[in-house]
Amino acid sequence: MPPNMNHPPNLLSLPNEVLATICAQTEGREWPEIFRHPLKFLRLTCKHLYVPATKEFAKRFFTKPGVMVNTYSLQALVDICAHPIMGPYPRGITLDARRFGIDACRGINGDLEDSITNGDMKSMKKHGNELQGLLEVFEEDAILDDGGLAIDLLTKALKCIKAHHGAASLAVHTLCGTIGEGKGLGKLPNDRITTWCRQDDNWDIRPMSALRMLVEAAKRSECPVNEFEFGVAELEQVVKSELSTNLAPATHLLD
Repeated sequence: MPPNMNHPPNLLSLPNEVLATICAQTEGREWPEIFRHPLKFLRLTCKHLYVPATKEFAKRFFTKPGVMVNTYSLQALVDICAHPIMGPYPRGITLDARRFGIDACRGINGDLEDSITNGDMKSMKKHGNELQGLLEVFEEDAILDDGGLAIDLLTKALKCIKAHHGAASLAVHTLCGTIGEGKGLGKLPNDRITTWCRQDDNWDIRPMSALRMLVEAAKRSECPVNEFEFGVAELEQVVKSELSTNLAPATHLLD
């Protein structure tokens, strides 16, 4: 027996093709899903790969994470910023200005009325559940906004970022992708990545609400803001004027 057989094999010394196969088996699915999210599955392959893969994963995707104004997404942000391995990598926060609007309710209600007219019990139940889910989303939104929960969670995240980097970059945008890709809307049968939720009529753009949340969280966390981006062009001048008086002197804005 060769002397090196007395020691466990070093997984990182294996050929890339072998590692890819191991990751694919960890995933438990057919190819080529592993190629779409290799780092995600590399983290789950074994303890030996978890730490380096997690660091690379955070470095690539979480330096300035994008979040929606819902509990799932904001809590995920806090968990990432407080994570012992991922925590050092976030340097800022991008907050989505999109929120579900009343038109989404009108659309579901119209579908429900059609189901009642047609006597389609299965469709009635489906759209009734959608309507109830949307009402729960609106209730959660009120707790996050008016109740201050969103600011509390953003404050926790900024405290973590401040501890690692001393300052943070902030942004308000209408995002194409966020943490969880809409899973925070789990009360609805559809989530943000579906066609139904991509319809512009179903969303309100509320940039000033998102801006207020970030500004208040920065104040509470006493985290200096070293960079700011505002992705709603028609309101840019108004926002610049307000920020110049409300944020700490260290804050500067991107043109």
